[in-house]
Amino acid sequence: MSGLVVRDLSNGSLQPATRASLELFGPAPSTGFDFTPLFEDTILSLLPSALLLLGLLYRIISLYGQRPKVSSEGFLRESKSIFLAMFAAIHLALLVLHILNSSLRTSATIAECALAFIASIGLCLLSRLEHLRSVRPSPIINGYILVTLIFDIARARTLFRVSSYKSIARIFSSMIGVKVMVLLAEAVEKRKLLLGPYRDLSPEETSGIYSKSFFFWLNELMTSGFQRVLQNHDLYPIDSDMSSSVLHQRMKDAWSSATHNKPRALFWAVLRVNLKPLLFCVVPRLLQMGFRYAQPFLLTRTIAFANDEGQPDSIGWGLTGAFFIVLLGVAVSNGFFYHMTFRFVTSARGSLVSIIYSKTVDLSVTALDESVAGVPLKLAIVIYLLTLQLSIVALVPAILALISTVAIISMAKSMGHAQKIWMKSIQTRVDVTSTMLGSMKSVKMLGFTDWLTDIVQGLRPQIFSSTPDVCHLCNYPTKRAFVECEFGLHDLVPNFAAGWAY
Repeated sequence: MSGLVVRDLSNGSLQPATRASLELFGPAPSTGFDFTPLFEDTILSLLPSALLLLGLLYRIISLYGQRPKVSSEGFLRESKSIFLAMFAAIHLALLVLHILNSSLRTSATIAECALAFIASIGLCLLSRLEHLRSVRPSPIINGYILVTLIFDIARARTLFRVSSYKSIARIFSSMIGVKVMVLLAEAVEKRKLLLGPYRDLSPEETSGIYSKSFFFWLNELMTSGFQRVLQNHDLYPIDSDMSSSVLHQRMKDAWSSATHNKPRALFWAVLRVNLKPLLFCVVPRLLQMGFRYAQPFLLTRTIAFANDEGQPDSIGWGLTGAFFIVLLGVAVSNGFFYHMTFRFVTSARGSLVSIIYSKTVDLSVTALDESVAGVPLKLAIVIYLLTLQLSIVALVPAILALISTVAIISMAKSMGHAQKIWMKSIQTRVDVTSTMLGSMKSVKMLGFTDWLTDIVQGLRPQIFSSTPDVCHLCNYPTKRAFVECEFGLHDLVPNFAAGWAY
């Protein structure tokens, strides 16, 4: 370990590095704003490589039996292979250098370098399969390269702090440059290279993760809409996974294999058919919640930094980058979540309509604006954050939420039976009205106009008199109660908190 020193970014001084300092896990002590080498080897490299290998194996198996969709000729395919081969060669060189030089090595360095090299070999194989047998740029490759590129910049900064050994830092920096080239090559869309049967696909199907994240694939349609009135032929074709024939066949197979006398058989059949679109809503929803609840912690840390003039400027730049990542993450995760939610709703509607032919399906899109599955988790996080600031007072909104949930569940038990009576009464009135309109000529000839008018008009008050439960449940001032409770907290919380402090 002789000769190995680390630059302290807070004052620019050089300090000797020890084996104990290399084996620390977490933020680096006395180096400003940085992580320890062991943390970077495990969290910033080893973990992403392991996750890549898991997803890579599944993706290769799913692509192996598919037919080619993209032309094998062209500069794009060869450039991807060249850049990925260089990427794997540099990882091999880093592995050899770390084996030969033990001074910069932590207990996880060799495993990290070996796994990164194996992952780079897997990327070469996956890239060739993705290029030929997928109509869109690989989301796995692009996602891995983008995330690890940000991590590698932080790791390169740590390596350059070590002033005694620059060879590994320089080779690592060259690997970052090659990774940028891989990122650019893998992000190129292949629409112009698609074979004949796939050239008319929707831009949504052929777009990569960057185009979908910022909805670039809608630019052409938006431009056409600003220039002229859109016609049917201006709209993009429907996604093949959401076409009526595909959804009908999937739902037909699921319903035929389901046990019809089982409770909620239709619900489970629809869920089984649309499980994949539903799962696509879960990940962006979790990311959305994570980015949102990271903002209070960032604000707290920023206030502490602003009040302490002795902290180094590197922390301020780090907080600036963290705010940029969090706010960008909120925007992108919001777009992804609502995009995937509307796709799930459309897929569920298509599945139901294909099975229930003559029934009206009313699946509210606005009801899914706030995911019910995420509400308990959000409530727990909010109560925890309130507890940090208000102590026991935070239990007040939790109790109100529990009471509201019990009240809504109690109303829901009575709503089902009341709605059946309500719909039956409405259907009777509609049937009588349609029959009268269909025989209007005979009605006028026989002089039954006034008599039938009184009958139809009399059916309306009968609807309300036969179903008073629906009227009471629908007009129950639930929202008013919630609003009053919410505004009441503004007076209750400060007084209660003052009394508690006293």
